[in-house]
Amino acid sequence: MERENIFKYVGKIKSGEITRSELRELIEHCTSIALSILDRKYAKLARIFSINGYSFEDVAVDSITSLFIIHNKIEMSGIKKSIDNWKNEIATPANADFFIFTLVSKRVEQTLTKFLREIDPMFGKILKDLEYPSKVNGYKKIYYLGQVYLVEAKNPVINKELIDDANFDQIHINYLNKLKFVTEDMFNYLKNHTDFFPAIPLNLLVLRIKQAYAALLYKEPDPADIQIAYEINNALNNSLRTIFDKLNDQYVKKEILSAADGELFQKALIDIASDLKDGGIKRGLEEYLLPYYQGVSKEKLRERYHNIFDYLIRLLKKEIIKELNNTTFPN
Repeated sequence: MERENIFKYVGKIKSGEITRSELRELIEHCTSIALSILDRKYAKLARIFSINGYSFEDVAVDSITSLFIIHNKIEMSGIKKSIDNWKNEIATPANADFFIFTLVSKRVEQTLTKFLREIDPMFGKILKDLEYPSKVNGYKKIYYLGQVYLVEAKNPVINKELIDDANFDQIHINYLNKLKFVTEDMFNYLKNHTDFFPAIPLNLLVLRIKQAYAALLYKEPDPADIQIAYEINNALNNSLRTIFDKLNDQYVKKEILSAADGELFQKALIDIASDLKDGGIKRGLEEYLLPYYQGVSKEKLRERYHNIFDYLIRLLKKEIIKELNNTTFPN
Protein backbone atom coordinates (compact mmCIF):
# COMPACT_ATOMS: atom_id res chain seq x y z
CA MET A 1 0.00 0.00 0.00
CA GLU A 2 1.25 3.48 -0.82
CA ARG A 3 2.27 5.65 2.13
CA GLU A 4 -0.09 8.37 0.94
CA ASN A 5 -3.05 5.99 1.30
CA ILE A 6 -1.94 4.90 4.78
CA PHE A 7 -1.71 8.57 5.79
CA LYS A 8 -5.16 9.26 4.33
CA TYR A 9 -6.75 6.25 6.05
CA VAL A 10 -5.24 7.07 9.46
CA GLY A 11 -6.68 10.56 9.13
CA LYS A 12 -10.09 9.18 8.17
CA ILE A 13 -10.06 6.84 11.18
CA LYS A 14 -9.49 9.83 13.45
CA SER A 15 -12.37 11.72 11.86
CA GLY A 16 -14.64 8.67 11.62
CA GLU A 17 -15.01 9.05 7.85
CA ILE A 18 -13.24 5.92 6.59
CA THR A 19 -15.30 3.71 4.25
CA ARG A 20 -15.68 -0.07 4.53
CA SER A 21 -13.58 -0.67 1.41
CA GLU A 22 -10.81 1.63 2.67
CA LEU A 23 -10.87 -0.04 6.07
CA ARG A 24 -10.71 -3.47 4.47
CA GLU A 25 -7.66 -2.39 2.46
CA LEU A 26 -5.93 -1.09 5.60
CA ILE A 27 -6.70 -4.30 7.53
CA GLU A 28 -5.26 -6.38 4.70
CA HIS A 29 -2.14 -4.20 4.72
CA CYS A 30 -1.71 -4.61 8.49
CA THR A 31 -2.15 -8.38 8.20
CA SER A 32 0.47 -8.48 5.46
CA ILE A 33 2.92 -6.57 7.68
CA ALA A 34 2.25 -8.97 10.58
CA LEU A 35 2.83 -12.02 8.41
CA SER A 36 6.05 -10.54 7.03
CA ILE A 37 7.37 -9.94 10.55
CA LEU A 38 6.57 -13.50 11.59
CA ASP A 39 8.18 -15.00 8.50
CA ARG A 40 11.31 -12.89 8.88
CA LYS A 41 11.83 -13.09 12.64
CA TYR A 42 10.32 -16.41 13.68
CA ALA A 43 10.54 -18.75 10.68
CA LYS A 44 11.98 -21.51 12.87
CA LEU A 45 8.78 -21.55 14.95
CA ALA A 46 6.46 -22.07 11.96
CA ARG A 47 6.58 -25.87 12.15
CA ILE A 48 5.84 -25.95 15.89
CA PHE A 49 2.83 -23.69 15.33
CA SER A 50 1.63 -25.84 12.43
CA ILE A 51 1.87 -29.08 14.42
CA ASN A 52 -0.19 -27.48 17.18
CA GLY A 53 -2.92 -26.52 14.72
CA TYR A 54 -1.96 -22.90 14.11
CA SER A 55 -0.45 -21.08 11.16
CA PHE A 56 1.41 -17.79 11.03
CA GLU A 57 -1.67 -16.50 9.22
CA ASP A 58 -3.68 -17.25 12.38
CA VAL A 59 -1.18 -15.31 14.50
CA ALA A 60 -1.12 -12.40 12.02
CA VAL A 61 -4.91 -12.10 11.91
CA ASP A 62 -5.22 -12.41 15.68
CA SER A 63 -2.56 -9.73 16.10
CA ILE A 64 -4.55 -6.99 14.40
CA THR A 65 -8.16 -8.11 14.90
CA SER A 66 -8.73 -6.25 18.17
CA LEU A 67 -7.57 -3.01 16.52
CA PHE A 68 -10.55 -3.05 14.18
CA ILE A 69 -13.08 -5.70 15.32
CA ILE A 70 -14.72 -6.39 18.67
CA HIS A 71 -17.35 -9.10 19.18
CA ASN A 72 -17.33 -9.81 15.41
CA LYS A 73 -18.30 -6.23 14.59
CA ILE A 74 -16.32 -3.35 13.13
CA GLU A 75 -15.19 -1.34 16.13
CA MET A 76 -12.15 0.89 15.74
CA SER A 77 -11.72 2.00 19.34
CA GLY A 78 -8.50 -0.03 19.52
CA ILE A 79 -6.71 1.73 16.69
CA LYS A 80 -8.24 5.11 17.58
CA LYS A 81 -6.83 4.78 21.10
CA SER A 82 -3.42 3.88 19.66
CA ILE A 83 -3.52 6.94 17.39
CA ASP A 84 -4.50 9.21 20.29
CA ASN A 85 -1.74 7.77 22.51
CA TRP A 86 0.97 8.00 19.84
CA LYS A 87 3.75 10.19 21.21
CA ASN A 88 4.41 12.07 17.94
CA GLU A 89 2.09 13.87 15.55
CA ILE A 90 1.20 11.80 12.48
CA ALA A 91 1.73 14.70 10.09
CA THR A 92 3.21 13.04 6.99
CA PRO A 93 2.85 9.80 5.00
CA ALA A 94 6.19 8.65 6.44
CA ASN A 95 4.87 9.27 9.97
CA ALA A 96 1.75 7.25 9.23
CA ASP A 97 3.73 4.37 7.71
CA PHE A 98 6.02 4.23 10.74
CA PHE A 99 3.07 4.40 13.13
CA ILE A 100 1.26 1.48 11.47
CA PHE A 101 4.42 -0.65 11.28
CA THR A 102 5.30 0.01 14.92
CA LEU A 103 1.76 -0.68 16.10
CA VAL A 104 1.47 -3.95 14.17
CA SER A 105 4.96 -5.02 15.30
CA LYS A 106 4.02 -4.64 18.95
CA ARG A 107 0.76 -6.53 18.47
CA VAL A 108 2.56 -9.37 16.68
CA GLU A 109 5.04 -9.80 19.51
CA GLN A 110 2.28 -9.77 22.14
CA THR A 111 0.18 -12.27 20.20
CA LEU A 112 3.14 -14.54 19.49
CA THR A 113 3.89 -14.65 23.20
CA LYS A 114 0.26 -15.52 23.94
CA PHE A 115 0.34 -18.41 21.46
CA LEU A 116 3.71 -19.66 22.75
CA ARG A 117 2.38 -19.69 26.32
CA GLU A 118 -0.48 -21.90 25.16
CA ILE A 119 1.62 -24.20 22.98
CA ASP A 120 4.58 -24.51 25.33
CA PRO A 121 3.95 -24.47 29.12
CA MET A 122 7.69 -24.32 29.87
CA PHE A 123 7.99 -21.17 27.78
CA GLY A 124 5.27 -19.47 29.81
CA LYS A 125 6.82 -20.48 33.12
CA ILE A 126 10.28 -19.15 32.24
CA LEU A 127 8.89 -15.93 30.75
CA LYS A 128 6.95 -15.28 33.94
CA ASP A 129 10.03 -15.97 36.07
CA LEU A 130 12.12 -13.62 33.95
CA GLU A 131 9.81 -10.64 33.72
CA TYR A 132 9.43 -9.68 37.39
CA PRO A 133 13.10 -9.89 38.47
CA SER A 134 14.11 -8.10 35.27
CA LYS A 135 11.89 -5.17 36.20
CA VAL A 136 13.10 -5.16 39.80
CA ASN A 137 16.73 -5.22 38.66
CA GLY A 138 16.52 -2.16 36.45
CA TYR A 139 15.46 -3.51 33.05
CA LYS A 140 12.39 -2.68 30.97
CA LYS A 141 10.62 -4.12 27.94
CA ILE A 142 10.49 -2.20 24.70
CA TYR A 143 9.18 -3.08 21.25
CA TYR A 144 11.47 -2.36 18.32
CA LEU A 145 10.97 -3.40 14.70
CA GLY A 146 8.71 -6.32 15.43
CA GLN A 147 10.50 -7.76 18.43
CA VAL A 148 10.38 -7.29 22.20
CA TYR A 149 13.66 -6.52 23.95
CA LEU A 150 14.92 -6.10 27.47
CA VAL A 151 16.95 -2.91 27.84
CA GLU A 152 18.43 -1.09 30.78
CA ALA A 153 15.86 1.35 32.17
CA LYS A 154 18.59 3.99 32.41
CA ASN A 155 19.53 3.47 28.74
CA PRO A 156 16.30 2.75 26.80
CA VAL A 157 16.98 4.64 23.55
CA ILE A 158 18.41 2.38 20.85
CA ASN A 159 21.18 4.19 19.01
CA LYS A 160 23.29 1.31 17.65
CA GLU A 161 22.80 -1.94 15.79
CA LEU A 162 20.95 -4.69 17.66
CA ILE A 163 22.30 -8.20 17.99
CA ASP A 164 21.13 -10.66 15.32
CA ASP A 165 19.91 -14.18 16.01
CA ALA A 166 23.15 -15.90 14.99
CA ASN A 167 25.32 -13.79 17.30
CA PHE A 168 22.79 -14.05 20.11
CA ASP A 169 22.94 -17.84 19.92
CA GLN A 170 26.69 -17.66 20.53
CA ILE A 171 26.32 -16.02 23.94
CA HIS A 172 26.81 -18.52 26.75
CA ILE A 173 23.90 -18.90 29.13
CA ASN A 174 24.64 -20.21 32.60
CA TYR A 175 21.17 -21.45 33.44
CA LEU A 176 22.23 -22.58 36.93
CA ASN A 177 22.57 -18.99 38.10
CA LYS A 178 19.51 -17.11 39.15
CA LEU A 179 17.68 -15.68 36.16
CA LYS A 180 18.47 -12.11 37.20
CA PHE A 181 22.14 -12.96 36.74
CA VAL A 182 21.45 -14.46 33.31
CA THR A 183 20.23 -11.08 32.10
CA GLU A 184 22.91 -9.18 34.00
CA ASP A 185 25.69 -11.31 32.52
CA MET A 186 24.27 -10.95 29.03
CA PHE A 187 24.07 -7.16 29.30
CA ASN A 188 27.66 -7.05 30.51
CA TYR A 189 28.72 -9.27 27.63
CA LEU A 190 26.97 -7.07 25.05
CA LYS A 191 28.52 -3.91 26.48
CA ASN A 192 32.04 -5.23 27.03
CA HIS A 193 32.58 -7.72 24.22
CA THR A 194 30.45 -6.56 21.26
CA ASP A 195 29.58 -3.44 19.32
CA PHE A 196 25.83 -4.15 19.63
CA PHE A 197 23.44 -1.99 21.62
CA PRO A 198 22.74 -3.63 25.02
CA ALA A 199 19.31 -5.06 24.28
CA ILE A 200 18.25 -8.69 24.74
CA PRO A 201 15.54 -10.23 22.53
CA LEU A 202 13.20 -11.51 25.24
CA ASN A 203 11.39 -14.34 23.47
CA LEU A 204 14.65 -15.69 22.06
CA LEU A 205 16.19 -15.57 25.54
CA VAL A 206 13.26 -17.54 26.97
CA LEU A 207 13.59 -20.17 24.23
CA ARG A 208 17.30 -20.57 24.93
CA ILE A 209 16.83 -20.90 28.68
CA LYS A 210 14.07 -23.43 28.06
CA GLN A 211 16.40 -25.48 25.87
CA ALA A 212 19.01 -25.36 28.62
CA TYR A 213 16.53 -26.57 31.24
CA ALA A 214 15.28 -29.31 28.93
CA ALA A 215 18.83 -30.53 28.42
CA LEU A 216 19.02 -31.27 32.16
CA LEU A 217 16.31 -33.88 31.77
CA TYR A 218 18.25 -35.98 29.26
CA LYS A 219 21.54 -36.36 31.08
CA GLU A 220 22.79 -37.39 34.49
CA PRO A 221 22.36 -34.12 36.39
CA ASP A 222 25.14 -32.46 38.30
CA PRO A 223 24.40 -31.90 42.01
CA ALA A 224 23.49 -28.25 41.34
CA ASP A 225 21.01 -29.35 38.65
CA ILE A 226 19.16 -32.01 40.58
CA GLN A 227 16.49 -29.75 42.12
CA ILE A 228 15.62 -28.14 38.77
CA ALA A 229 15.39 -31.49 36.99
CA TYR A 230 13.32 -32.94 39.84
CA GLU A 231 10.81 -30.07 39.84
CA ILE A 232 10.30 -30.17 36.07
CA ASN A 233 9.83 -33.93 36.01
CA ASN A 234 7.60 -33.84 39.08
CA ALA A 235 5.37 -31.20 37.44
CA LEU A 236 5.04 -33.34 34.30
CA ASN A 237 4.35 -36.55 36.22
CA ASN A 238 1.71 -34.90 38.42
CA SER A 239 0.04 -33.49 35.31
CA LEU A 240 0.02 -36.87 33.59
CA ARG A 241 -1.55 -38.53 36.62
CA THR A 242 -4.33 -35.95 36.63
CA ILE A 243 -5.01 -36.48 32.92
CA PHE A 244 -4.90 -40.26 33.27
CA ASP A 245 -7.61 -39.98 35.94
CA LYS A 246 -9.75 -37.83 33.60
CA LEU A 247 -9.16 -40.26 30.75
CA ASN A 248 -10.32 -43.14 32.91
CA ASP A 249 -13.28 -41.38 34.55
CA GLN A 250 -14.65 -39.54 31.49
CA TYR A 251 -14.00 -42.05 28.73
CA VAL A 252 -13.03 -45.57 29.87
CA LYS A 253 -15.54 -45.95 32.72
CA LYS A 254 -18.27 -44.53 30.49
CA GLU A 255 -17.22 -46.98 27.75
CA ILE A 256 -16.56 -44.22 25.23
CA LEU A 257 -13.09 -45.75 24.99
CA SER A 258 -12.12 -49.34 25.75
CA ALA A 259 -9.68 -50.21 28.52
CA ALA A 260 -7.14 -51.09 25.82
CA ASP A 261 -7.64 -47.67 24.20
CA GLY A 262 -7.09 -46.05 27.58
CA GLU A 263 -3.74 -47.79 28.02
CA LEU A 264 -2.59 -46.81 24.51
CA PHE A 265 -3.70 -43.21 25.04
CA GLN A 266 -1.63 -43.11 28.22
CA LYS A 267 1.48 -44.22 26.35
CA ALA A 268 0.94 -41.58 23.66
CA LEU A 269 0.33 -38.87 26.29
CA ILE A 270 3.62 -39.78 27.98
CA ASP A 271 5.36 -39.26 24.63
CA ILE A 272 3.68 -35.87 24.27
CA ALA A 273 4.70 -34.82 27.78
CA SER A 274 8.28 -35.74 26.94
CA ASP A 275 8.18 -33.55 23.83
CA LEU A 276 6.56 -30.68 25.73
CA LYS A 277 9.57 -30.44 28.01
CA ASP A 278 11.88 -30.48 25.00
CA GLY A 279 10.56 -27.81 22.68
CA GLY A 280 6.88 -28.62 22.25
CA ILE A 281 4.80 -31.09 20.28
CA LYS A 282 6.82 -32.25 17.28
CA ARG A 283 4.28 -34.34 15.33
CA GLY A 284 0.67 -34.30 14.33
CA LEU A 285 -1.62 -35.62 17.05
CA GLU A 286 -2.48 -38.85 15.24
CA GLU A 287 1.22 -39.56 14.70
CA TYR A 288 1.59 -39.98 18.47
CA LEU A 289 -1.05 -42.71 18.36
CA LEU A 290 0.24 -44.49 15.25
CA PRO A 291 3.01 -46.51 16.97
CA TYR A 292 0.49 -47.97 19.39
CA TYR A 293 -2.27 -48.77 16.89
CA GLN A 294 -0.51 -51.13 14.53
CA GLY A 295 -2.30 -51.53 11.22
CA VAL A 296 -4.63 -48.57 11.74
CA SER A 297 -4.21 -45.68 9.30
CA LYS A 298 -3.66 -42.10 10.38
CA GLU A 299 -6.92 -41.13 8.68
CA LYS A 300 -8.86 -43.73 10.67
CA LEU A 301 -7.23 -42.60 13.92
CA ARG A 302 -8.17 -39.02 13.13
CA GLU A 303 -11.76 -40.04 12.46
CA ARG A 304 -12.07 -42.11 15.63
CA TYR A 305 -9.99 -40.31 18.22
CA HIS A 306 -8.94 -36.81 17.18
CA ASN A 307 -11.46 -34.83 19.24
CA ILE A 308 -10.89 -36.85 22.42
CA PHE A 309 -7.11 -36.88 22.07
CA ASP A 310 -6.95 -33.16 21.26
CA TYR A 311 -9.09 -32.38 24.32
CA LEU A 312 -6.84 -34.45 26.60
CA ILE A 313 -3.72 -32.75 25.25
CA ARG A 314 -5.20 -29.32 25.89
CA LEU A 315 -6.04 -30.38 29.44
CA LEU A 316 -2.50 -31.74 29.85
CA LYS A 317 -0.98 -28.39 28.85
CA LYS A 318 -3.21 -26.56 31.33
CA GLU A 319 -2.22 -28.97 34.10
CA ILE A 320 1.47 -28.56 33.30
CA ILE A 321 1.12 -24.77 33.44
CA LYS A 322 -0.62 -25.06 36.82
CA GLU A 323 2.05 -27.41 38.17
CA LEU A 324 4.95 -25.34 36.86
CA ASN A 325 3.49 -22.21 38.44
CA ASN A 326 3.78 -23.98 41.78
CA THR A 327 7.47 -24.83 41.27
CA THR A 328 10.48 -22.70 42.09
CA PHE A 329 13.07 -22.35 39.34
CA PRO A 330 16.12 -20.15 39.98
CA ASN A 331 14.97 -16.54 39.86
